[in-house]
Amino acid sequence: MYDAIPETYTPYEQACSQCIDDLYHTAYLVLVDADAAEKLVTEICVAGVHKYDHLENEAEIRFRLASDLYRRVKRRLWFCTPDTDALPEQLQVLTKQERLIVAMRFSSGVSAAESGRILRLELNEYRKTISEIMRK
Repeated sequence: MYDAIPETYTPYEQACSQCIDDLYHTAYLVLVDADAAEKLVTEICVAGVHKYDHLENEAEIRFRLASDLYRRVKRRLWFCTPDTDALPEQLQVLTKQERLIVAMRFSSGVSAAESGRILRLELNEYRKTISEIMRK
């Protein structure tokens, strides 16, 4: 009797659904606390609805959500001292800041250039930093 109403998603909803796992993994790798990571990502996504719902470019939305995650994780990083035993051995030897940089690069779902931009590093400086961390 009624035509099915197709579900439509805004670019924000699509971008958020595509990057939420990456955001969670990034938060977890740095905070090493599943509950804290989940809470933080939820806060970021909820706040993002009001800040980014007007944007049409999904890549830009993902970048901004990753930027928000970086800023919030960095703020909280020094207040928690996670048990690094839950992390892979390679990450246990890194400082909290180095873990944040590695997590932003390899699990946030953003490109190297975008990671450098989030970290406010010039591309050459960013590449040098990643290289130094990876040598540890």
